[in-house]
Amino acid sequence: MEHGREERLGAGIARCGSCGGGKKRELVVLTTKGVTIKIRDFRAEDLKSVVEIDRASLLGGSAEIYAELAGLKTAGTGGVGAYAEVFLVAERNADVVGFIVAVPFSAVASRIFALAVHPKHRGRGIGKALLRTALNELRRLRKSFVRLEVRESNFIAQNLYKSMNFTEIGYIPFYYWDGEGAIVMQKVL
Repeated sequence: MEHGREERLGAGIARCGSCGGGKKRELVVLTTKGVTIKIRDFRAEDLKSVVEIDRASLLGGSAEIYAELAGLKTAGTGGVGAYAEVFLVAERNADVVGFIVAVPFSAVASRIFALAVHPKHRGRGIGKALLRTALNELRRLRKSFVRLEVRESNFIAQNLYKSMNFTEIGYIPFYYWDGEGAIVMQKVL
């Protein structure tokens, strides 16, 4: 986004903060629920908040995985072996309240590795704003489609993805650490 340029994101307006001149992306977004948040690139100091949100959301990630995805450390034994193409956080009142990570799936596709909003901040359109912003960035990177896995019991997330035109393309039994299966969804960009 060019410095000073506005971009419409669903029901909100995103304004470039100080993204020109090689600086990191920073958008002020009005969510579909009328909440103003800042969406920006992940920074090293966000790691603790991301891990806390991950744990509160029962995703099963770790500080090591997110540090590796952010390029803060090199892959070790058992690492994910890839850097994130997109790693964004949502801030509200200067607190990180959500995040999204997309990793390469192939040369033309990406995978949403994680999307989470702190339980205290759910239901305010923050997840949808993060997802919309990440999808726009993946389009800018010329990706053709994006995939993700979602718990079969997570109907709220499934409805979010369906509202963003993701379609179910498969099922993976026993995908999660607790034995629950995952629905595989995909969206053409």
